[in-house]
Amino acid sequence: MPLDADSAKGGKSTSSVALEFYEGALLAAGDFKDDSVKLVVHVYDTKNDSVNIKSILAKAEIKKLDLVIGPLFASGFQRVSANMLSDSVVCVSPFSQTFKVIEGVPLAHKITPTAITIVDQCAGYIAKTFGNQNVILLSTNNPKDVGTMALYRDRLTSSMKSGGLIFKEHTITANGKIPESLLSATSENLIVFPSSD
Repeated sequence: MPLDADSAKGGKSTSSVALEFYEGALLAAGDFKDDSVKLVVHVYDTKNDSVNIKSILAKAEIKKLDLVIGPLFASGFQRVSANMLSDSVVCVSPFSQTFKVIEGVPLAHKITPTAITIVDQCAGYIAKTFGNQNVILLSTNNPKDVGTMALYRDRLTSSMKSGGLIFKEHTITANGKIPESLLSATSENLIVFPSSD
């Protein structure tokens, strides 16, 4: 983890994320307090630095590990998982959404689903749970959101079409008001607004 523990730069955002992740991992490890599971946890401060990661990978004890969680960020994770492959060590990427971090490394896994998987699951859930209601997809003119909006439009269309359902779409303006004509007085209104704002 990029704890940067021996640096005066502590408190950086990456250090804070690493510390919070570490605290959560300790809480999870506490659930294994029975006699059937024995956890020996090693924590390495990568400092989010490739040279430091290389020196950690050179340690003899690394090759004896059963599981590596991290490094937290994609570039470091790819280097570690590729290096650990010859020792049959399972590596887990806790944050990366991209599939690329595990590609070609059969013992590498990731926890966070890709953006496409998230949208697919959301669209399927919306169609199944709220498809008979008044579903409104809001979009913006923000260039950062164009791809996500198009993906939601595509996935909602295909998810709802199979049940003969439709949804409304509206581009929201700067004042942020939804025209009353889009809202239903007789059924529940579900507003989907996948915006980075």
